[in-house]
Amino acid sequence: MAAKLKAMGQDSAGITDKSYKMLGVTCARAAGMTLEEIAQHSRWHTTEMPLRYQHNSMAYKKSLAEKILI
Repeated sequence: MAAKLKAMGQDSAGITDKSYKMLGVTCARAAGMTLEEIAQHSRWHTTEMPLRYQHNSMAYKKSLAEKILI
């Protein structure tokens, strides 16, 4: 991955294959895909895997916080 980024003139510091998995899952969720759809597309056997890669945006965290009863 680093070599490909360098070849495109991009800085590869801190970017890994996992970074792209996280980006893909996060964008798919933002587009409305279900965990089941993402798991199937990525050839993962469970919906637990997309959750491991999903980057939780501030909007997502806020939506969870709003569910907490005070």
